[in-house]
Amino acid sequence: MKTFVAAFVAASVTGTAAVLASYISANGAYQAAIDQQQTSRKSALKDEARIKRSQVYATLLDAANDFELRSNNLADEHSRALVSKPQVSTDQNIAHAWQDSKQSFQSALNQAYVYGSGEAWALASALASILPSGVGSTVRFQPVDDNAFRLAYLKFQNRMRCEVPAEPVIDCQ
Repeated sequence: MKTFVAAFVAASVTGTAAVLASYISANGAYQAAIDQQQTSRKSALKDEARIKRSQVYATLLDAANDFELRSNNLADEHSRALVSKPQVSTDQNIAHAWQDSKQSFQSALNQAYVYGSGEAWALASALASILPSGVGSTVRFQPVDDNAFRLAYLKFQNRMRCEVPAEPVIDCQ
């Protein structure tokens, strides 16, 4: 009888230990699977954000370049009109193109505010401060400071280079 009880206790302890070990192992595998899914999800979201930023930043740079060009064209046309006539008679096509460009730039700037990093937004704001205000309907006939624009453009472009490549750029901070 003692042998039977000892064997029964030993089998029960062994069985309980096996069930407990199996539970711990399964729970560990389950947690590892959850961790793997979370890591994959974070990586996918990071890639999605990087791709969105690359589109937003490229659109902003293109819109800024176009707006700078059209602002200078409008200022040149205004200067010619003042020299040739006492009244301003700016070509309506140039003025409409400027308005469209201004709206495109403001839209791109809004996207940079939403999707850009804090540093990129600061640089985008600096770039915008060199251009005529994109908010409101005031027409500014002064040319854009080309050197200031070029410097702000390059600073934003460098930030873009640091944030959007799939592989990190070594000299970015």
